[in-house]
Amino acid sequence: MKNDALEGLRGIAALGVVFSHLLFSLFPYLANNMVPNSNIPQAFGWESIAIQPIFSVFYNGSFAVSIFFVLSGYVLTKKFYETGDTRVLYSGAVKRYPRLVIPASVSVFFAWTLLSAGAMNNDLIPVLGSAGWPYGQYHEPVSFVEAVRMAFVGAPLLGETALNNPLWTIRIELLGSLFLFAAYAIGGTKRPVVAFLAYLLMVLLTNWANTNVVHFIAIFGGSLLNRPLNLSRISWYLIAAGLIGGGFDYSEFYAWVPVMGGEEKLVMNTLGAVLLVAGVLANPAFAARLASKAPVVLGGVSYSSYLVHWPIICSFSFGTLYVLKLKLGLDHQTAALIVLTSTLAFVLVAAACFERHVDAPATRLASNLARRLMRPAAVAAQAKAVSSALGDDLRELRRGSQGGIWRHPSRESEP
Repeated sequence: MKNDALEGLRGIAALGVVFSHLLFSLFPYLANNMVPNSNIPQAFGWESIAIQPIFSVFYNGSFAVSIFFVLSGYVLTKKFYETGDTRVLYSGAVKRYPRLVIPASVSVFFAWTLLSAGAMNNDLIPVLGSAGWPYGQYHEPVSFVEAVRMAFVGAPLLGETALNNPLWTIRIELLGSLFLFAAYAIGGTKRPVVAFLAYLLMVLLTNWANTNVVHFIAIFGGSLLNRPLNLSRISWYLIAAGLIGGGFDYSEFYAWVPVMGGEEKLVMNTLGAVLLVAGVLANPAFAARLASKAPVVLGGVSYSSYLVHWPIICSFSFGTLYVLKLKLGLDHQTAALIVLTSTLAFVLVAAACFERHVDAPATRLASNLARRLMRPAAVAAQAKAVSSALGDDLRELRRGSQGGIWRHPSRESEP
């Protein structure tokens, strides 16, 4: 059974990712404090207010992605913590590749189709007054064979993002979840240190000297939130601390944060995500707000919106901005506001269709595959249980015959 509060949190985080890519593209100054020593010129007066951490936390895509990783770790191990049944881990491992990769691969083909049709408009950025960072994509043609390779191998196993930039997270989600299942199969829930060391070893062997290690640790950190923790008394403090960590930027507001080799934002966002999810789990009042209808609906299409929004921005959004500014003569703020609202509507409608026709079927396929592959193991476990029960009956029979009286072990003793 899904936790609606976490589903709502996931939906808000997914919307935050879409907002971050849209706002940073349309109003580049809003990203000025997100990287150290940045000097992006301010274009509009209101940007000096919108850039403050109290607002930017809601369009900080890095924080939103950290929340995804923490939620994955928690959700993927919850049933194992409840049952201790290792078959839960094996089933989860079987489901993970088709569950993640089938929808991601469709998003790759979606982007490839737009690119092949000449519908990508991020090459218009130099004349639009938009951020320059999306300009570097979608310039080189990609063959269909190469698109297939990227979809099923490049993105999920190698972290390649040429056709859909946000897919850099899929490799972390896939490998991180498989490592998580393996680590808990080794250490179980009662030896978290052993499980963590096994997990860390697998992560380091595949991500040596890579900052993605922090994202992998976020996944394991999320799993630890399944442990019995009585955090209700400090839940509001956890939520506040989580939002402070999630709002980290390189402004003077965070001058108290120690230097971490340029990775301060990554570490603070990850810590903030763990604290926020822990606070939500321990705070029924806050959880009830997140479990309301709108956030839960967004949560239902969160993965889909994450997958489709970038190709839509690079085609529809920049193309519409070009028409509004250079063809119709609208000023940048008016044109950007129209693009922002229309793109959000487009992404949500596309995500709803994608969820119904791609994501949901992929989820069912993954579950059916796991059931088919796990059926022999389930039958073997049942046979073992029956054999054990028969063995108990036979031992009871021997003891009864040796004492001269036999009673069926399932019956009450009679006088």
